[in-house]
Amino acid sequence: MSREKFIILILLYIAFIALGLPDQILGVAWPTMRVDFGKNLDAAGIITFSCTIFSSLAGFLNGYIARKFPVSKIVAVSIFLTAVGSLGYALSPNWLTFLMFVIPSGLGAGSVDSTLNNYVALNYSSRHMSWLHGFWGIGSTLGPLIMTFAFVKNLTWRGGYAIVGIILFLMSVIFMFKQFGFSQNQETEIVKEDVKPVNMFTLNTFLSATFFFFYTATEGGVGLWIYSVMTEQRGFDPVFAGTLAAIYWGALTFGRFLVGFVTKKFCNSAIILASILISLISMLLLCIPIHITTVIGLVALGMGLSGIYPCTMNETHKRYEIEKAKILMGHQVGSACLGFAIMTPLLGIIIQRIGLNYLPVITTIFVLILLSIELRLRKLSV
Repeated sequence: MSREKFIILILLYIAFIALGLPDQILGVAWPTMRVDFGKNLDAAGIITFSCTIFSSLAGFLNGYIARKFPVSKIVAVSIFLTAVGSLGYALSPNWLTFLMFVIPSGLGAGSVDSTLNNYVALNYSSRHMSWLHGFWGIGSTLGPLIMTFAFVKNLTWRGGYAIVGIILFLMSVIFMFKQFGFSQNQETEIVKEDVKPVNMFTLNTFLSATFFFFYTATEGGVGLWIYSVMTEQRGFDPVFAGTLAAIYWGALTFGRFLVGFVTKKFCNSAIILASILISLISMLLLCIPIHITTVIGLVALGMGLSGIYPCTMNETHKRYEIEKAKILMGHQVGSACLGFAIMTPLLGIIIQRIGLNYLPVITTIFVLILLSIELRLRKLSV
């Protein structure tokens, strides 16, 4: 790897840390933020849902935008939008103004996610794609720590968002001026006058996007509701259940770094299939309502899910021609956002009506859908 390409890779890792910073910060900020705005506890759902929807919109549009503009400019503008969103949160005098800044925050996050996934898939190995998403996990861990630091220093939640916004702004400046590495790659510099239309309305492209819808429905659904299952249905101590839920996300992040090493010996298709099968076995363990199987199943599930998203993203360019893959990458990110925004709350409504213990049963069905789609799409790689 050349020195220049290595520098760009480091910047990409930093960008994904920055991308993860705002994602989990609301949970720490909301208890005091809602008091300032005079809102109920459940009003946080309006923020997360709206932000995810705008991220989804940006993802679906990104593939088309990427055919017109260079990667460096899209990344710089996208990170700048997330910075505007975070700084806007910090300065918002009222609830309505706060919600307005959800728009740039969501659009920026969805756009940079799609763009960087596509760039890394084109220019780097599966190892770096997995590590890229591992660094997102680092960012999503640092975000709550930054907000906690702000509270310790009496900066309030506004100070926490301001710190994150400043970090994101500095990142956007770096990408605005650090363009040389991107512009040398012919595959990612896509400014063309005669861009030919690409037919995206096929069963395989639909299934590729649907795959990510059910992936995030599984990952997010388990992550959000498993604590309730453990404490309200299975008699877990709340502290232990909370720790175990955190370990689930930690296993997901650690697994992505581990997958980065595994890709040197195994191809994407093999890792994806193995990851889905591990996830399926883990889900079956979670279906058994006893402590030991719940603990083993949840930790194993985090490890199993870790390889699915990055490796499937990386495999997209092997399964489809380059122009279709560029657009499809954005569709996949958009579909992933929709899966989280729609299915995560819907799962809560469903299990509240039929019983919390049905959560792993439903998500097992989701994993079976992933398996069936993967078995069909892997034929495209042959």
